[in-house]
Amino acid sequence: MEQHAKRVAKIAEDVRKAAKEQRSIKVNHGASNSTRIPDFADRYVLEMRDFSHIVEINKKELYVLVEPSIQLDELVRATLHHNLVPPVVMEFPGISIGGGIQGGSAESSSFKYGGFHETALSYEMVLGDGSVVMASRTMHADLFWGTACSYGSLGILTLVKLRLIPAEPFIKLRYLRTGDYDNALHVLNDAVHAKQVDFIDGILFSKDSGVIMSGAFEASAKGPVSRFMGKNDEWFYLHAKDISKKYEQYEEYIPLEDYLFRYDRGGFWVGRIAFKYAKIPFMKTTRRLLDTIMHTRRLYEFIHKTDLSQRFFVQDIFMPENKVSMFLPYVEEHINIWPLWLLPMRNQYEKQDIFGLSFPDARYVINVGIWGDPKTSSFKAFKSLNRQVEQKLLTLPARKTLYAHSYYPEDEFWQIYDQKQYNTLRRKYHAVGVFDDIYEKVTVKTQYHKPLYRAIWRHFFQ
Repeated sequence: MEQHAKRVAKIAEDVRKAAKEQRSIKVNHGASNSTRIPDFADRYVLEMRDFSHIVEINKKELYVLVEPSIQLDELVRATLHHNLVPPVVMEFPGISIGGGIQGGSAESSSFKYGGFHETALSYEMVLGDGSVVMASRTMHADLFWGTACSYGSLGILTLVKLRLIPAEPFIKLRYLRTGDYDNALHVLNDAVHAKQVDFIDGILFSKDSGVIMSGAFEASAKGPVSRFMGKNDEWFYLHAKDISKKYEQYEEYIPLEDYLFRYDRGGFWVGRIAFKYAKIPFMKTTRRLLDTIMHTRRLYEFIHKTDLSQRFFVQDIFMPENKVSMFLPYVEEHINIWPLWLLPMRNQYEKQDIFGLSFPDARYVINVGIWGDPKTSSFKAFKSLNRQVEQKLLTLPARKTLYAHSYYPEDEFWQIYDQKQYNTLRRKYHAVGVFDDIYEKVTVKTQYHKPLYRAIWRHFFQ
């Protein structure tokens, strides 16, 4: 804690200096899971990579004090040493704790616990005047809720107090084959309301085939065991697809860490696009040979070195459960990307949660993950597709998670979020002029010009 306090004091001093010089701040955590390309030009850059320590794991009160730049796999391994785990663990091991809170993350336990930020108990933050405050549900509650999903536009996270829950070594995963959209949503709803379930998500492979997966903690494996972290293991989505072709129902056991990061290799299924652009056959042998560059840390490096994030569509879209049946046919007709991911999330509406993914009067929220090649012919067509989808979301209503590309005009953006409430927070906590506002942070305004084929060559062959 003493070393942490010294790091905080240094950051606070740097913020005061930047504020005095009237320079806006950009924070570098060392890695990003946003599909936007990081830009640190002409900014006062604060290095936060050293904020990657676990300060305390409290086994009695079930919490961990952790700095924001630590990444999930390191945190999970440390807590599992005590048979504990965060209630929500995002699917990519390279996501940082701060990124999960500021970026609006959720995963297959979110139907029980809500978004990742909803499992946090308190934050230590450095404000735009260099002061250090604690924010929680009872202390600076407006800042606590406003910070979630705000992309560092209200202050700098320096310490997070995060809930922990007891863990078991295995997940017993049940696969249920589904048919059309209505059938898939019906099976998903049944899983959400079933007893003794700890994890739920689903994959739609086409408009009339999919699989809903529900898991529960188990102390030991009493049946077949599958793993997904080794180079000889199959990518999880291909494994699930194969099961759905063979069985209407199937059960197996997965070691907990393999389950939590089951989508890491291949980045769900987006990694397949790299094979396409590199003109490499997509088969188990090539996936095994190229395994080291098919984990999400390397895939994000690849995205940030190329213009590929403006060639394929990567969006997570949250909406009330009763809107999904209207949205899926739209995706089929106008985007035509498969597979799709379905993720239920408990709706815990809180008015002060300005940028969160909850909605008034909804029991559950469903995330539709749309990631793939939209086959657009130019950046103009790609942007037009994104704008069409954004306008569609206004009518549902639905919200995008803002790690992805956003092309909203400013007036349209503030139809979704409470600008008055947000600006009040910005003024109250000294963020104005020091931290860019969220619209400036998340909006993509230019076409990227990155050396695609040179980056592909380096990624695959060097």
